[in-house]
Amino acid sequence: MVSGLLFGGVAFKYQEAVPPARLAEVTRTAKDFTDVITTSGEETGKPPPVEKIRVMSEAAGNPDLIAVASGMTPENVGAYRPYAKYFLVSTGVSESFTKLDPLRVRAFAKEVGK
Repeated sequence: MVSGLLFGGVAFKYQEAVPPARLAEVTRTAKDFTDVITTSGEETGKPPPVEKIRVMSEAAGNPDLIAVASGMTPENVGAYRPYAKYFLVSTGVSESFTKLDPLRVRAFAKEVGK
């Protein structure tokens, strides 16, 4: 038996935009098809509006079902913590395209752990 969580992209970057008026409906529908509803900002390194994450979290009925996958940094992740459990991060804690910044990684982990 395989165990784990399926992170499914919803209202994700580089895909057809979900109109804000339909975001809650799309999120509720996604609950039947994925374990963690994963969304992003408009492009790599750009965070989504906090309001988008709030709407999705409320529609999912539980912030444990939400992940944010772009634009997260030690400086902004705190605003998203009430609405999401998972944060997929790279550019926000990197020195370059191929090298993580250990200080920023630690700072991010500290902020998420608060």
